[in-house]
Amino acid sequence: IDIIYYRGASNCPRIIHKQVGDTVELPSCLPTEGVTTAIWKYGDKRLADMEQSLTTQSTDRIYLNNTTCSLTVRRLIAQDSGNYSFLSEAKDVQRDTVIITLHVHEPITTPVLTANTTSHAFNGSCTVFLRCTSDGQVNYNWTVKDRTHRGSSTQHYTIRPQDGETTFTCTVWNVVSEQSASTTVTCSNDTSDPTKPGNVGRSE
Repeated sequence: IDIIYYRGASNCPRIIHKQVGDTVELPSCLPTEGVTTAIWKYGDKRLADMEQSLTTQSTDRIYLNNTTCSLTVRRLIAQDSGNYSFLSEAKDVQRDTVIITLHVHEPITTPVLTANTTSHAFNGSCTVFLRCTSDGQVNYNWTVKDRTHRGSSTQHYTIRPQDGETTFTCTVWNVVSEQSASTTVTCSNDTSDPTKPGNVGRSE
């Protein structure tokens, strides 16, 4: 999944989100006719120069297209995140510098969802305490009874025996991917048998 935010010209992405292992092509965002100098830099480091030979400007991961002036970076790693600058001249006249910000995100792991249920004898209800854990910086969505809302890694809900089986789904996501886990809980006010489904949450 590629999600690109635009700033300025609609055909020129200035912020690009990718996942570790992906390939990205950074466009020059400028006309290529009459270009006499084309340089791509990452921070202060020069990555590719149109005036250099093909074997010098191309590596196993980085390639400069001399026709379109785009820069391709393969097998992205998290450390590739940052600002990429395109410096160029057309007919020996320096043009505006184009800056594209690349964000490379770690893959999201499948979350681990745990549920603990407490029965309340005074009104027959149950409180379900949920915890959803996943690696990296992620957002959390919770889905219960076909209703989804954004929340934190922990949630609690009240259910009753008449609700029957209630499925809770935690979805962790960032701008490039998402993963989900679910658990189903039944409320029972019979706490004498620890194997009753009201006392445990079972993952699916």
